[in-house]
Amino acid sequence: MMAATRYANVEALAMQALSQPTMVAIDIDADAAPLPGEGVVTLVDFQRGLPLVGALGWGKPVALRQPPAMLVAILSGSEGSDRLTRFLRWLREMGAMALPPVLNWRQGSEAGALEEVTRELGRLAAQGAARQAETARRADRLRAGNQELRYRFALAESALQRRGKMPFTLAFESGPVAEHSSHDVLTECPAGLTQVLPTGSGGVVAVGLHFTPLGDPGASRLEVRLTSLEDARLIDFWAVDGRDLKAGWNLFALPRALMGQDRTLELQVRRNDGDDRLPLLGLGAGQPVPTFAIRDLSTGKPALPRSLALQVWRGLPGTALSASVEAHLPRNRSKGSLGGFIERPIAPAALTAVEHANSDAVSFDFRAVWAPPGENAATCHPPAHGLTLGRLPDASPAEAIRISASIAISNEKSHEVDFGMVVTDRAARALEILQGGSQPHAHEAFSGWTSLRSHEVKRLSAFCEGGRGNRSIFIATRMTKPGDNSYAQARFKDFSLMMRG
Repeated sequence: MMAATRYANVEALAMQALSQPTMVAIDIDADAAPLPGEGVVTLVDFQRGLPLVGALGWGKPVALRQPPAMLVAILSGSEGSDRLTRFLRWLREMGAMALPPVLNWRQGSEAGALEEVTRELGRLAAQGAARQAETARRADRLRAGNQELRYRFALAESALQRRGKMPFTLAFESGPVAEHSSHDVLTECPAGLTQVLPTGSGGVVAVGLHFTPLGDPGASRLEVRLTSLEDARLIDFWAVDGRDLKAGWNLFALPRALMGQDRTLELQVRRNDGDDRLPLLGLGAGQPVPTFAIRDLSTGKPALPRSLALQVWRGLPGTALSASVEAHLPRNRSKGSLGGFIERPIAPAALTAVEHANSDAVSFDFRAVWAPPGENAATCHPPAHGLTLGRLPDASPAEAIRISASIAISNEKSHEVDFGMVVTDRAARALEILQGGSQPHAHEAFSGWTSLRSHEVKRLSAFCEGGRGNRSIFIATRMTKPGDNSYAQARFKDFSLMMRG
């Protein structure tokens, strides 16, 4: 055990050392200058084609199974030695992109070797910084692309919702069997019952249960829970008064169609608040597979050799059920709050109603502020001097706490343009904020000015604490360097509003 521990310690020391900038010393004579104290490992031998390297404090050599992460240089005491040739061949066989410099390490030549090592370290550091900067740029592009895709998805969802055309399909149905319509399974399972759903979780947006009326249900209430078996997570919870359960299919809708890794869903149904009988749960056909049969919630054992009468509905992952579909909402939604935040596009009418708000001070021979059909955008052409102000009337509802838009210039010949956005109730007030004469109040919002080149696309956002009523969104542009405003076809696109759920 002690030997195994020492070996593990050596491996850990070696891994830590080889993850840093490393030099490999080969065939260094005893009378040569001392090697640097850190960052150097010595090639001892080869074992089964793998180089064995050691360093002070390791206790024993370690076999290299891949080249060191940052191999700076090879310090050689003998040109053309067999070990040097084998090590360079091994590096090539292991797929090294570029071989490190081989530096002579002899008495009197160590200063030149160290200078070369310093230059190589500087080159590697510059390469690393360039790669890190490129990685950061790629991450920014991915974030921007992801944000754009999310917004376009929300826009498409909103359009489908308004037209009542949200995709919504029946993925599974097991209808009620007539001869079991008088069987009161909830009374037989007073602690409740469970039913594993026969479909995966992906896209599930609603579950249907079938009920048969049974006189006056009194004060009893039905509680339904949807959980995932793999992680024992509560996905959602419904509490419905017996009087609100209609004859036939009742849908229990989720806030959003489920996304992510497919999981096994389990429905738990029980009666609460009172001893009055609820409408009878419909039962499906016989179920020979115990996993999908009705189980008693208290014992976990099958209560009946059949399943509930079930429907499973699916939608596009991440989308909400159309408001035109009659369904029972989860308990947290029925009180009007989802928690967290909701992001949605502005009303289309607010965009098409965009108007030039300072035409008395800035005028053009063409429409400088308007909404081109089909572009989901508003143009705002800047003047040579001063600023152009556009207004989207009453576009921001009282509960909006963030207003965002993508900004772009649609002609590559344009000079740099400044973009700004203000949420307030009057054009004069918007101008005052944009020109630096005042700070926005709590119910107002100002994005600040953002400069943009013709080849760039950025997302502009303004934050506020909400207000008492709808406010207008004012968009503004000006030339970064006053003068030539030719080709400055500035656009505010894909407006979105974030509100508390």
